[in-house]
Amino acid sequence: MYTEFKQEDLQILTFIDSHPFLNSYEINLFFGYKINTLRKRLRILYEYKYVSYIISRNYGGYKYYFTTNLGHKNSFNSNFRYFKRDVQSIKLFLFHDIESNKFFINLKEFSLKNKVEFSNWISDIYTKIEFRYSGRTFTLIPDGFINFAGLDIYLELDRGTEDFFKILKKIEYYSNFYLSLEYRKYFKKFPHVIFILPDEKRKTLMESKVSDYLNINKYKDELNFFRFFTKDEFYSDPKIIYMV
Repeated sequence: MYTEFKQEDLQILTFIDSHPFLNSYEINLFFGYKINTLRKRLRILYEYKYVSYIISRNYGGYKYYFTTNLGHKNSFNSNFRYFKRDVQSIKLFLFHDIESNKFFINLKEFSLKNKVEFSNWISDIYTKIEFRYSGRTFTLIPDGFINFAGLDIYLELDRGTEDFFKILKKIEYYSNFYLSLEYRKYFKKFPHVIFILPDEKRKTLMESKVSDYLNINKYKDELNFFRFFTKDEFYSDPKIIYMV
């Protein structure tokens, strides 16, 4: 027999739908229940077949990461990144999504402990930007967006698996988004674009390639909104992203 479906269940479902692949602890940071209460509500949503989960052994033992079963692109079974892909590709996209979430969860934990503003978290399923510049149409999809400590931030998570040609394309698109001035529809000031890199070697190489690219293509010095940090730098001191 199904347990009664409550208003808080709808709130949890809506949150998971827009922020897929979080575990119960991470979800509860945004609700503040006792953890067993939150897990009970997740079981109810699972009974109703509104959510499903995947089990990961790569992040501190077995963890359950939840997603919706609402039959649209946010759900695991129909998400455009997972549909009709081979197992290895699915794993890469899934680990990327979980890692991206960890960035925002770390900021959420920091904000709760230090009373720092954390607002407007948007996962990459809703960050698509389309704009026109110099007679062309561009499409840009950041790995997420957040307003943290009053600073608008686009996230770009680099796991060291993407080639630099694709990364430099993103740099070009961000630069063109700025130069198009279309960002003014959403922001007073262009957001910082923060790259999280796996290690110092990758960071140094990335900074060098991006600097060369911007100089060769004669982009102005005002394009100084790109920031590069290693995972260790960020996770040891999250406030580094707004202190630089």
